[in-house]
Formats: sequence, C-alpha cells, structure tokens
Amino acid sequence: MSADITKFAFGLIGVDGTLPDVTATGPATPLPSLECHSAVIQAMHGNIGYVRVGDSNTGAARGYELFQGEPIAITVNNLNEVYIYGNGTDKVAVLYIL
Repeated sequence: MSADITKFAFGLIGVDGTLPDVTATGPATPLPSLECHSAVIQAMHGNIGYVRVGDSNTGAARGYELFQGEPIAITVNNLNEVYIYGNGTDKVAVLYIL
C-alpha cells in the first residue's frame, strides 16, 4: 500500500510577528484558515520557553504547553480552530493532512 503524499503539507507558523503575530501578553492567535483532517503541531527547538495550544480561550494560564521540540497531534476540520499563545519570538511547525 502506498500513500498519496500530495495530501500532506508542511509549513512554519511564526509567533514572531510574521505568521501569525502572537505575544506573551496578547490574546491567542488562530492558525491560518485551511481545511484539513488533522495536524501535528511542534514547538521549534529555538523557542525561548513554551507555547500553548488550544481553543480561542488559550492564554497564559490555559492551553496545552508545548516545550522546545515537543509535538502534539490533533484532529481538526480547519487549522483556524487551533490557537497559539507564546512569546513573540517563538515558532511552531505545522504538518497537516488535507
């Protein structure tokens, strides 16, 4: 059995003012709108601390903490259902299945 790799995509989502803009004191920011079946979100190794992943209520004290290099797999219909909260220089990598 072979996999159709055209249904997989990878992208870097920055929390450093590029895509999207997330600061430690501001509200959580949703990932870009993109229909998908599931995603793996990984905190990048160069992050200062941790990022939090969750719903629209994610913040400094709410959400799943991802430390440097730590991934989480989730099932979602659209990436914009996932919110990221973190330091203004932190990034996450997103692997999503279309």
